[in-house]
Amino acid sequence: MGSLDRDTANRMRRMMGMPPLKAEEIGMRRFYLDRKIDGSGVSGVGRVAEGVEFADGTVVLRWLGRMATTVVFNSIDHVRAIHGHGGHTEVVWLDGPDRVPGQPGHRE
Repeated sequence: MGSLDRDTANRMRRMMGMPPLKAEEIGMRRFYLDRKIDGSGVSGVGRVAEGVEFADGTVVLRWLGRMATTVVFNSIDHVRAIHGHGGHTEVVWLDGPDRVPGQPGHRE
């Protein structure tokens, strides 16, 4: 099952003659960052941060561990661009349409 960001999903809906989803129809969804390699030696590996993507696309990310901080981003794409580390960190969705039933999370 593939994963789409909201902008891409709404573009596809428009191409099919369907109206875009409204923010209140989408709601918020939870995720965490799963890091395979820690190049900086700061955040570690495994589940390194938890987050929420709000209906308007804004993301709040809470880093776990000894250097815990909370950061606000304009979009999940910004989180991926800054913290993805060339594919070494994955976004794992816990809620929403990208979650695979029967599994704890859906990886992108």
